[in-house]
Amino acid sequence: MRVYTFPRCFDLVVCEGCLHLIERCEWQQVLDQIKNNTVSGGVNFIAVFTNTVAEPEDQKGLMVGLFNESELLGHYRNWDVLSSESFEFEHEHPGGVRHRHAGNKLTARKPHKGK
Repeated sequence: MRVYTFPRCFDLVVCEGCLHLIERCEWQQVLDQIKNNTVSGGVNFIAVFTNTVAEPEDQKGLMVGLFNESELLGHYRNWDVLSSESFEFEHEHPGGVRHRHAGNKLTARKPHKGK
């Protein structure tokens, strides 16, 4: 995703559970590319983990770009936010330790040009 080039603009871009796995400066660039390659009136659905809950011990060093709570919403302040949610959940990976994550989900529509 760091080097992906959008072949054209899209009506819908979904990015779930991956931005927090790359450094902050990198995900900011990726997020800008997602937004820039969404058509006017198009929608982005983005879901990220936040630092509201500490990174699980069994995954230390994996989530190098955790978002701050509500930070994602700030990146869409000029869009029409259709929904925004903070959440926490528990789960475990096969052979892993049960742990908690916190995150934010956002669905936003890009304004039409001139608005």
